[in-house]
Amino acid sequence: MPEFNNQEITLIRNEINRMREVLINAMNKGRILDPLHNDMIRRFVQNKEIPARPTNTIHIMKQFIVSTTSQADIRKQLRDKYNQGHNFGIDDIPRIISSLFNDTRFLNDNMWEPNNLMQIANEVANTIAQEYDLEVYRPRTYGNPIKPHIILILKTGSEQIFRKTQNGINAFYTEIENSCREGPKSMWCYAKNFSRPIRNVGIALICDFFKEIGFIQFLKVDYQVREKFPQLIQSQKNYTDRELFLIFQELATQLNISPFHLDKIIYLYGWAQGKGYID
Repeated sequence: MPEFNNQEITLIRNEINRMREVLINAMNKGRILDPLHNDMIRRFVQNKEIPARPTNTIHIMKQFIVSTTSQADIRKQLRDKYNQGHNFGIDDIPRIISSLFNDTRFLNDNMWEPNNLMQIANEVANTIAQEYDLEVYRPRTYGNPIKPHIILILKTGSEQIFRKTQNGINAFYTEIENSCREGPKSMWCYAKNFSRPIRNVGIALICDFFKEIGFIQFLKVDYQVREKFPQLIQSQKNYTDRELFLIFQELATQLNISPFHLDKIIYLYGWAQGKGYID
């Protein structure tokens, strides 16, 4: 993995600061037309806020679903078909999932308690299993239809969140904190093990979930990170997700910025550039 000298760190810091200023300037000029992303730029790029840790399992469960449906193709289907083309957050998830499965039970906030969601998800899964073989389903098996994809996330994800929080939220948070205390390799290993029982969800999406519930030591290695990374470090080497995760941990330390905020700047800059909101 690369090591950065002082000159390289200065160049990378200048580029990150440039991205940050471009985003803030675009926001202030009203060029960021998506309200959700506009709010992200204001809170996390301009004001350098960090997400508060949820105090209840309903909030945790909803954020888990937001994070684990953040792959570009899945998010686009949910956004375009069930949210009028708008990006969505935790407040939108009950309505979107309710519309997707035509089941009003998802509109009841109490149904997002992990143990309640497990029950509903199992019932819906039994219905979907009449059309799809969920035991062998993988995203490419049937051309990635969205219903079996999402129901398997709901079913196995609620089971995992229930397991992790059944002794209290603080016990769950302590597990994550311990992995952070032990360092980036332990964090990656914890996220990997956390993802194992959850269908259709990889390590990157779990890292997104952890960072969005307030563990700012995590970042999500996704398309935007991979797209911008070679430009930042002037390297064309094809790193693995694990290698990129570890490199960005070291880079964030040397830049004196949290991995969370480094992730947000790179993601939002790439997103805004792709939308044509910035040059």
